[in-house]
Amino acid sequence: MENTTNVTAFGAVTTPFWLPALNTASEIAGTVAPILGALWLTVQIVAKCVDIYRKWNSPNEDRQ
Repeated sequence: MENTTNVTAFGAVTTPFWLPALNTASEIAGTVAPILGALWLTVQIVAKCVDIYRKWNSPNEDRQ
């Protein structure tokens, strides 16, 4: 328990040093995450369309 208290106290005392870096990382993540999410959604849509296209054009007679 004492180690946890010491780490928490150390983090609180050093906050002025690492907080700006944390804010910068948060801003970058807030900007990049939606872009990456949209790109990933596009990849998934294209993959599904290709899958459907291949199933549709397959010579398999089981589809109805």
